[in-house]
Amino acid sequence: MGFFKLDTGTIIVGIAIIIFYLRVLQLRGRKRKQQRLENAAKLEPANIEKEKKAKKFGTKDRKKQTKPADIPMFDVSNWWLAGAGIVLMCLGLAMNNSGWFPKPYSDYWWVSMAVGVLVFVFCIR
Repeated sequence: MGFFKLDTGTIIVGIAIIIFYLRVLQLRGRKRKQQRLENAAKLEPANIEKEKKAKKFGTKDRKKQTKPADIPMFDVSNWWLAGAGIVLMCLGLAMNNSGWFPKPYSDYWWVSMAVGVLVFVFCIR
């Protein structure tokens, strides 16, 4: 094929990256659903009456009003594991592209890369 060779390692890393993107989509959908439910709760008649009453008597809502843009979509549960995942991905990249590692070890670059991606996937929530 010339420039791009498709081997088992590349396929496995590709699958790990697809799992990463599916996890990101899952978390994004969950966060949007949570925001929709919170907005629906604000629109209930009892809450609307409380807001009208507060405006009528000049009291301010003590809760901090946050915009949806202020809420981060993702959070890291363990920074040490996330860092280890990034280091493993970089190690796999170095094993594949540099001559620093002996040939028997550099043939298994994809193990480090796939494990790094999967560790990183499960560190975000």
